[in-house]
Amino acid sequence: MNHKKAYITEFVDVKKDTMMNIPSNIAEALKIKEGTRLLIVADINKMNFVAYPIVKEERMLAEVKVRMLDKPGALGEIATALGEMGINIHTTLIPPSTTGVSDAYLIVDCTESKVPLTEVEEKLGKLKNTIEVEVNPLE
Repeated sequence: MNHKKAYITEFVDVKKDTMMNIPSNIAEALKIKEGTRLLIVADINKMNFVAYPIVKEERMLAEVKVRMLDKPGALGEIATALGEMGINIHTTLIPPSTTGVSDAYLIVDCTESKVPLTEVEEKLGKLKNTIEVEVNPLE
């Protein structure tokens, strides 16, 4: 059985103006090239961050920030609503919550949707488990 290595570990030095270079072996493995956008999610409490490559090539991507009740079905309700509008979820991050309220960060692909982002925000805001919604195009 041939198992592909799942992790690549490299040290990266932070340069002047907090710039850093992605090691070429990591860039190649993740298909990161010049012009690729990275979504960086920083966990201030844990003092770490994760970077997700976002391939934008001729796609209409948007960032969706949702504050929602932390209960079963809340995320499913949002995903279903997005799907009904022809919007595909690209990436999701929902940090753990102990307050009964969760903040979800989604990168969505609206390329096939005919629904304006203002209407997406409005429809998500009317769902029973959402408290606050913000939708912005990724440019």
